[in-house]
Amino acid sequence: ITVGITKIFTALFYALILFLGLAVILLSTNILFNLSITLSTYANTFILSMTYVFVPTWLGSFIAPKTTFDLNKDLPLIWQRAFLFVVAPVISLFMVFILIYLLTGLLQNQEYNAGIYTFSTLVISFAGISTHVLSKSFRKTYQLIAMFQRFFPIVLVVVLVGYYVELIRLGLFFGFSIGVMLQLLMGIWPMVYVYLVLRNNQRATQRALLSLVSVYVWAAVMPFGNVVGLSRLALNIQYTQTIERLEMLDEQDNIQRRSDLSDEDYQQLFAILSSMNVIGFDQFNHVPEGYDHPNEFELTYGTRANDDTPFEREDYGFRLADNVIDLSMFDYDHLFYVPNIRTLEDVPYTSNTINMALVSDTDEHAYVWTMTLGNETMSIELYEDVVLVLRDRFADDEPSVLDYEAIDANELKMTFNGNGFSVDLWVLNVNSFKGFYTNFSMSLYVGITLL
Repeated sequence: ITVGITKIFTALFYALILFLGLAVILLSTNILFNLSITLSTYANTFILSMTYVFVPTWLGSFIAPKTTFDLNKDLPLIWQRAFLFVVAPVISLFMVFILIYLLTGLLQNQEYNAGIYTFSTLVISFAGISTHVLSKSFRKTYQLIAMFQRFFPIVLVVVLVGYYVELIRLGLFFGFSIGVMLQLLMGIWPMVYVYLVLRNNQRATQRALLSLVSVYVWAAVMPFGNVVGLSRLALNIQYTQTIERLEMLDEQDNIQRRSDLSDEDYQQLFAILSSMNVIGFDQFNHVPEGYDHPNEFELTYGTRANDDTPFEREDYGFRLADNVIDLSMFDYDHLFYVPNIRTLEDVPYTSNTINMALVSDTDEHAYVWTMTLGNETMSIELYEDVVLVLRDRFADDEPSVLDYEAIDANELKMTFNGNGFSVDLWVLNVNSFKGFYTNFSMSLYVGITLL
């Protein structure tokens, strides 16, 4: 029995390691390059891993049956193959992907997000250095492991240089927030490791671990030098320099509102204040007492040049207290659950009988949901036809802020009639924000009745 379980475990281990590696590659590719990789792709990858790795490995283990399992001999062999065929190649591909992603950012790709690159770098540093240390004893046995041991530190240096360049760029424009400052500190230990490895220092691993512990202690408890203190110091300097550069301080050091801010100055000042808000405005100089960010930003600091539109904020939220609705009493011809309506923007729903898609214009805060059955089409403007109708349903006037929780599902039910069918929307949750930025999300059940 022990031998049989060992064979199953070994085969399953190979298959799962391969699946996890491929899943990481698919996920990173999807995130970095904004591809539409669905859950079915991951499911098919798992099926392929089980079919072509687990089954052949398990069946092949019966060709030369063994009566004992030698822990000292067989377990290292399992790890050697895992490092050789899965872990090292996955990490190498992941590093290539994020370097390509960094190059796309340098070419001003609109889909580029520096935060994704910096987070990926930390993941690669931890996983890559762990693999580099653990596979060191295999480098004389396998040529591929030897290549990984040789070139990984060099490539990681390039990745880390890009990491610090991006963090400094983020900090200079958006402010050296707690997150940015923490990432700056967390990049120290991989730099220590690759520096010592490239100098053939025999204690590279121990000193890198010591630097990792030191960074965490420094970031957490160092008096005045912890991550909060450093962020507060940097933001204070940035904020003061920004408002002085924009000549927003009067003789009494009070904020003078401006109505001619450039787009860049407007966004930078707003971002710096957002980072300061996390720490608390009482920790900074020259912030008006009682300032409420972001609601009072334009009233206090100003607007863009040639922007005569007064600032208006609309923040509406409606939700059902219990997300479970019994719809068994309704004889719908079609019934759907939509966990997030915004997913229909990238992946429209298509079947033999019905098609659904969403087209959004965030600048205009317009979200048009289209449903087609046969030759009949119905369009619903979700902000005007759902959000504003619910606002009027639960408020006597027209408030700019409303947060309502319904007990009865019928309170949030909306019905729309078309030529060939009618639609019941059983809203579970909808959030709509329009102000300095726009945001819209909605989850619901959709019941369709043919007429």
